[in-house]
Amino acid sequence: MDILDFTRGIARDAGQQLLDWQSKVTAEKKADGSLVTEADVAVDRYLTEQIQTRYPDDAIISEELSHDYKDSEATWVIDPLDGTTNFTLGLHFWGVSIARITKNQPTMAVLYFPVVDEMYHACKGQGAFENNKQIHTDQREISRNTFLFKCSRTMKYYSVDLPCKNRMYGSAAYSLCALARGNALIDIDITPRIWDIAAGWLIAEEAGGYIDTLDSSKPFDLAPTVDYPTKGYPVLAAANQQVWNAARAAITPRAYPRNRDVII
Repeated sequence: MDILDFTRGIARDAGQQLLDWQSKVTAEKKADGSLVTEADVAVDRYLTEQIQTRYPDDAIISEELSHDYKDSEATWVIDPLDGTTNFTLGLHFWGVSIARITKNQPTMAVLYFPVVDEMYHACKGQGAFENNKQIHTDQREISRNTFLFKCSRTMKYYSVDLPCKNRMYGSAAYSLCALARGNALIDIDITPRIWDIAAGWLIAEEAGGYIDTLDSSKPFDLAPTVDYPTKGYPVLAAANQQVWNAARAAITPRAYPRNRDVII
């Protein structure tokens, strides 16, 4: 079994575990206000153990259990449950996100969304796939008949002057996958953590998209000095670099963020 097959297998197993958990979980607030459930922790532990057993020399950063970077040739970045609020409220868009980072870039990505039974995968230079069918970004120009995905914090911190119709999934990982398969031209997520975006970043790139941060930060320059649970990366993804450039020009920071509590 190669590394991709292994990762797809544990992602699918983790998704099934989450489905089994869904009817019996209770959610609690973490320090940053986001939600965590027993399922997040249990599935994080399962994925971590599986990876450590098969690839003991690799490092792991995960949302719930492994926050500290350790120097290694390869690092796995795990979100055991992206879209926890959706999960607890019965919406469909939540799932498992796993990326492997080498030489400061994601080189393999697997995401599985069990309710809708969508498995995404990509390896560097080999394209992006949904359920083994290759996917591509939408190459149209920006217009009022195209979609813009954005998180609910966007309008608190930024003004966005684009004609697109706005949509929101409530999962940074799922939004990047949906952009990769051509559902939207642009995706904005203001405060995702590295585990929210690591796998989706590669999926978007391999589908023909362009993705970068709004503040020039480098998520994959991994370092032990970074406090990953509190470090957010304002991400802008687009169908291609031309669309990205046009979108970036239309996004400006608010001088004073709106005085209201906006959450995702």
